[in-house]
Amino acid sequence: TGAIISVQPLPVVNLSVSETSGTANDGIICLNSAVTFTATSGLSLYEFYVDGVMVQSGPSNTYTTSSFTTDVPVHVVAYNNNQCSQASSSIQIQVLPLPAGSLQVIENSGNSTNDGVICTGASVTFSAPSGYSTYIFTVNSVVVQSGAQENYTTNTLNNGDVVQVEITDANSCSNVLAPVTITV
Repeated sequence: TGAIISVQPLPVVNLSVSETSGTANDGIICLNSAVTFTATSGLSLYEFYVDGVMVQSGPSNTYTTSSFTTDVPVHVVAYNNNQCSQASSSIQIQVLPLPAGSLQVIENSGNSTNDGVICTGASVTFSAPSGYSTYIFTVNSVVVQSGAQENYTTNTLNNGDVVQVEITDANSCSNVLAPVTITV
């Protein structure tokens, strides 16, 4: 008599991406942004791979990370209860850099020009790098100006006031530049 062979079906494995950085769910993220990958549910084991290296193995059909620094492909290998496995197609993730630069102080009051040391009531301009779509200036964490203007001018600062700016680029990636503390 011959042996009876039972052929088990391969699992059906699809992979989707979910992220809200820039345009939601397009696979293009800003540096340090969270992205979640979800594989077909109902299987027994999932192995997630980033750029060919396994980063997670277990029963969860989701993998979330915010550690991508370069463009990478992601795929999953999923197993059914019969230990039959199937790989998903890869999803290519593109990582965009954050806006960068420094907040400059422009003033000619106090000790030296542009040193952040001013006399009471002196006019000070804070200048962020140009070319970005939105600038949100804060003084002591309170929004004082928001819009497309890269400069903020005031004459009402007090000793120890901290000025910051959050800049956002055309891809909706944003970054808060290093703060400037004023001495009056």
